[in-house]
Amino acid sequence: MKCDAIDGLILLAIAVTILGHIIGFGAELLSQRCERRENKKNLRAQKDLAAILNDLEQRIGKLETTIYDHRS
Repeated sequence: MKCDAIDGLILLAIAVTILGHIIGFGAELLSQRCERRENKKNLRAQKDLAAILNDLEQRIGKLETTIYDHRS
C-alpha cells in the first residue's frame, strides 16, 4: 500500500471513531433526559399520594373525634 492510502485509512478510522463518540454522547444525553422526566413523574405521583394520604388521615381524625364525642 502506498503511504497516501494508509494515511487515508487512518483519517477514515479517526473520523469513524469521532462519529461513534458523538453518537454515544447523544444517546447518553437522551437517556439522562428520559431519566429526569421519569424522576419528575415519580415525584409528582409521590406528592399526589402524600396529599391523598394526608387528606385521609385528617378525615379519619375527624371521624375518631366524632366517635369519641358521641361516647362521652
